[in-house]
Amino acid sequence: MFPGYLFFAALLGVAHSVSLPSFHVAAKESATALLERRGKWWAQVGDRVYHSPPPELGLSPDSKSYYYALGSRAAVPKALQAHRVGGEGRLHIFHLPAKEV
Repeated sequence: MFPGYLFFAALLGVAHSVSLPSFHVAAKESATALLERRGKWWAQVGDRVYHSPPPELGLSPDSKSYYYALGSRAAVPKALQAHRVGGEGRLHIFHLPAKEV
């Protein structure tokens, strides 16, 4: 699982051009075992399992660059909208590498 900080903030989700790779939780056991053998991180959010992105996505492979927040999709600050890379329902995942925080 990845480390994150729980922010109790109202959040607004918009279409994002880059998302973390994910798969349905039904494939979790075999897929997460493979990720772990390769030294990759993963996190389950609802019915999806998100994991370390490949280099071509332009996202950091470091789990410390990702944060999660709980709240409504109706109030994400504009500054965070472009950083949302995953989530489900009221749980959101943001990519905020140290150089941009």
